[in-house]
Amino acid sequence: MKTARISLSDLLDRTAVAGRPSGDRTLKASSVYFLVTDPFWTWCDLHAPRAEAVVEESDYDRIRMQRGVEFETQWVHDHFPDALRIEPEFGDEALVNTIRAMRDGVRAIYQPHLSLRGGRICGRGDLLIRVDGKESDLGDYSYRVLEVKRSREVKRYHALQAAFYHHIVSAIQGRTLTDFTVVLAAGEITLEYAQYEGAMREAIDLWRRLLANQIQPDPPGADKTQSPWRLYANRVLRDRHDLTLLPGVGPKTRERIRKDLGAQSVTDLFECSPGELIGALGPALGTSIYYGAIAYRLQKPVPVPGNRVIIPRGARATYALDFETSDSLGPQVSQPPHCYLAGLWDFQTDRFVRFFARGPSDESRMFEEMLDYVGDLDGVCVHTWTAFENGVLGEATGRHPHLADRLKAFTACCVDLKDALKSQVHLPVPTWSIKQVGPALGFHWRHSGFGAFDSMTAYWRFLETGDESLMQEPFDYHEDDVAAMAHIAKALDGLGDS
Repeated sequence: MKTARISLSDLLDRTAVAGRPSGDRTLKASSVYFLVTDPFWTWCDLHAPRAEAVVEESDYDRIRMQRGVEFETQWVHDHFPDALRIEPEFGDEALVNTIRAMRDGVRAIYQPHLSLRGGRICGRGDLLIRVDGKESDLGDYSYRVLEVKRSREVKRYHALQAAFYHHIVSAIQGRTLTDFTVVLAAGEITLEYAQYEGAMREAIDLWRRLLANQIQPDPPGADKTQSPWRLYANRVLRDRHDLTLLPGVGPKTRERIRKDLGAQSVTDLFECSPGELIGALGPALGTSIYYGAIAYRLQKPVPVPGNRVIIPRGARATYALDFETSDSLGPQVSQPPHCYLAGLWDFQTDRFVRFFARGPSDESRMFEEMLDYVGDLDGVCVHTWTAFENGVLGEATGRHPHLADRLKAFTACCVDLKDALKSQVHLPVPTWSIKQVGPALGFHWRHSGFGAFDSMTAYWRFLETGDESLMQEPFDYHEDDVAAMAHIAKALDGLGDS
């Protein structure tokens, strides 16, 4: 045990125990992600009606969080097996126990509870590591912040979160060390506090203005705000006829349109001529926004003037293709990552054909069956939506050398239907996500709210239990994804001038 120069009560005077504000509105370091990526989310958390909050947490979200906890726990056990874990997790007792451990000079403090006097900034860190020879008010040592993240690369919000903890620890111990560490899945990275101090203080200032309701940020775009405020943000955008409801208009372009054209909403753009938009935004963006606004007003597709929409077709056969994949978060029985569903819409017979792999060892058979079904690739066109399927095929080529030539040839037949259409038609959608385009053209998925991650976790449960009835929703969802592409192609084919 180290000998501290300062009493426990004096140290606690520097924390929230000494001066807590009324209410529980504190800036938690773990909330920095939302503060820097979507201030509207933070504003909602402070001021929006609580009845508007709708929690949308999936099994996949819970598993991802659990894997992060497991990674952190294992890393700490491997590198600091004697670390003192602070209990309870939160509250004054946790804070007192953290400060006591710092004063006692504990070598490694796991999950420290930290806050500053006034209580406006607080959080539970990952690790504090004692650094000997760096004198502070604690004695001949100081504490260094170490954050553990199950991530391949350090994100800006990772660094800012660590900087918040660094700021609190520095104030408590009376010394600011020069750097802190973020542990990643691939190793550790040391970051200079000075590099992030300015951004951290700007974030604190932004939070204070949000708390005082001095500013109300705009939602970043349709489906861009996370749970529990996603649905509320989408409604705000719709009610405002927000400019981001046009494809290609994000927050920066929205501000540019407001500044250069004085248009605050899509309806304001109805009064703008093509020349005005092109003059302010350039030919490509200006033209796109002009016809996008027309599509929004009419609520129907608007083909590029003078053109007829042409859907790519194969001389012999045309298919629509979709894959469902399993990633590294899954249980051992689902490893390694692989593709478990391949689906084709056969335009020749106007029907859906499913290929299902019952585990990673069955993937090769699934792809072989799909290739056999299509047969001779001469004169074949395969629609995809984005380049995702091409990436899956490329990875499968590496895993199954005996199919490599056939998979490469099949990949060469693939055409991104989304890209083919974007140059030919304007749609009343905020993005070209198939989940936006399909409904705009009258197609609807059978299971509302069910998505790729829900399908993946259901597949994992099937692998663990062998109960194939668990796959019914994933089967339906996957078929609907493929059917949506066929529906879009049929709805738009030939639309426009002769």
